Order: sequence, then structure tokens, then C-alpha cells
Amino acid sequence: MLALPLVRLVAPEAVPRSRAVTTVVVTGEIDLASAERLALPLRPGPHLAPVVHLDLRGITFMDVSGLRILLLASRRAAVANGHLGLSRMSPQVRRLLQLTHVQTVREPDCGCLRLVDPA
Repeated sequence: MLALPLVRLVAPEAVPRSRAVTTVVVTGEIDLASAERLALPLRPGPHLAPVVHLDLRGITFMDVSGLRILLLASRRAAVANGHLGLSRMSPQVRRLLQLTHVQTVREPDCGCLRLVDPA
């Protein structure tokens, strides 16, 4: 049985928008059939702060469809003078990044990992 991803936005605290952080908690499987459920809340809009942290500890499976969504969201965040930070990555997410040679760097301000855009 397919475990569709559950995406939950955690509202940013009452701080100036330039310092606000939106946390997105994702659980389940992310593949071609379900990647759009992750993509929708990561699209730019008033619901997202410039800095978005993804809590990925609940991911049980992710293929390149999910990785594509993460890379697009990372690019969009950079354009908005923010970043997409990955935290608490499950072993499945870490393995996907390793197999695809997608590199990460640690953000000095928050300690999360940021994807290095291969493009």
C-alpha cells in the first residue's frame, strides 16, 4: 500500500519577515505519484517565510521526483533571498543524496543543511 506523504506547515513565530522561518514537516513516501503533495506547500507565497526548514525524519521513501522538488524549492528560496534548509533527514533521504551526488553545506546561521545546486 502506498503511503502518501503528509505535509504539515508550522507557522513562523511573530518576528520580522526578514528573520521568519517556516518549518515544514514531511512524512511518508515521495515518488512520481505523490511529489506534487510536497511541491504545493513549497511554492512561493505569503504562507512561506524566506527561510524554510524541512523536517524530513519521517520520510520512508524518496525517489528523484522528490529530489527534483527539493532542488526547485531551494532555487526559489535563493531567489527570494532565503534558503531551504534540510534537517533531521531520514536514512532514505541521506542515501538518495549520496547516490545522486547532490552535495549539502551547513548553514552557519541555523545549522541546517542547504542543497548545493548542481546547475
